[in-house]
Amino acid sequence: MKVSLVSRFPLGRQGDGVAAEFVLNPGETTTFILRQVEEDGHDSVHDGVLLEARLVGTEALTQTLAFWRQWLRKCNYSGRWREMVHRSALVLKLLTFAPTGAIVAAPTCGLPEEIGGVRNWDYRYTWVRDAAFTNYAFLRLGLTSEAEQFMAWLEQRAVEGARGDPLQTMYRIDGGHELPEEVLGHLDGYRGSRPVRVGNAASEQLQLDIYGELMDAVYLYDKYGTPTAYDFWCHLRKMLDWVANNWERADDGIWEVRGGQQQFVYSKVQCWVALDRAIRLANKRSLPLDRTRLAAERDRIYEAIMTRGWDTERQTFVQHFATDAVDASNLIMPLVFFLSPTDPRMRGTLDRTMAELVSDSLVHRYEIGRGAGDGLTGSEGTFNMCTFWLVEALARAGRAEEARFIFEKMLTYANHLGLYAEETGPRGEALGNFPQAFTHIGLISAAFNLDRRLGVGP
Repeated sequence: MKVSLVSRFPLGRQGDGVAAEFVLNPGETTTFILRQVEEDGHDSVHDGVLLEARLVGTEALTQTLAFWRQWLRKCNYSGRWREMVHRSALVLKLLTFAPTGAIVAAPTCGLPEEIGGVRNWDYRYTWVRDAAFTNYAFLRLGLTSEAEQFMAWLEQRAVEGARGDPLQTMYRIDGGHELPEEVLGHLDGYRGSRPVRVGNAASEQLQLDIYGELMDAVYLYDKYGTPTAYDFWCHLRKMLDWVANNWERADDGIWEVRGGQQQFVYSKVQCWVALDRAIRLANKRSLPLDRTRLAAERDRIYEAIMTRGWDTERQTFVQHFATDAVDASNLIMPLVFFLSPTDPRMRGTLDRTMAELVSDSLVHRYEIGRGAGDGLTGSEGTFNMCTFWLVEALARAGRAEEARFIFEKMLTYANHLGLYAEETGPRGEALGNFPQAFTHIGLISAAFNLDRRLGVGP
């Protein structure tokens, strides 16, 4: 394919590229048009072409601005941080693949979690977990059409889960299963951060938490969108039977560690969520369900977490059953109504998390070198999603002013477009893939709940 670049200013070669120098006065615009040309390479440039370029460019810009402004009018958030919430909503919309409703975790790969380090992953896929959280954000903002599109994609995953095999943690945007991880050894990576990987071997891991996030998405869509169809429910029931039979298994956890499976507390919490939301939904819609069995398993999960996932000496929930290390993922407990935000155990976990994992108001997801090893060398930045989880947990616990300080400080780490990567480094630099859906989901949820706790006013 051959292309031509058209401009009303003289163009000249500059190295391997093309450059032009020009001056625009206030209010003046210009347009460049890049277009495909005939195979013979002929593309005569004349006044008509230049006029076409200007008209096409201006019209495209006008239509684009009109589309996004109209789309944002559907957003029902009117709190203190409207601009940042709107920017996050735009990010989530742009991460959505319209033909299937799939939502990617980030549009990039290979951007490091430590400059020069080895934690460099490919996030251009649809994680069940990340996409389910995104669905919550869309519903929270009143953007039900986006949620509807994702639910169609999610229903296909439930059909697969009904076959009795574990769901994959992630899929291609077309629903494909094959995501082989490869190292591109001929690339240096961002600022020498090697290896550069495409594909993701975490797709082959067992992550039990995804069932809770999936069922919570179904429950919320049933509540704020469209009631659950019977055939879809039949697939979900079979998948829930698998959860009831397998929640006691060790898994690889939300952080996709590569150092061996453990009995992760977060995974158990989300298995509890899966069964809890199923029971709630069945009761609400009078849907058929083996309530007795699922309720019994739900209660067994709860007791296991309270007895084996709680460290009496340190007064905190731990990362997994065989460690005393803390993990920021446990901040999710009051957010999913597993535990009251003012329960003494939750207060203890909050205090221990702030003592062990917080650095200048920002939250590390776990203690590297303690707990479950991730099988990698080096370190990483603070995890932005966890910082927003901390904000929300503090707000729900009645510590709204403390939460507001951390939230507004976190807003200063966004770039000039209001966008975030996955992590924030020690000098405030963006680390990891960018922009990251996880982070923007956390911002939206924290903003809603913090507004509610602070009440009316600036």
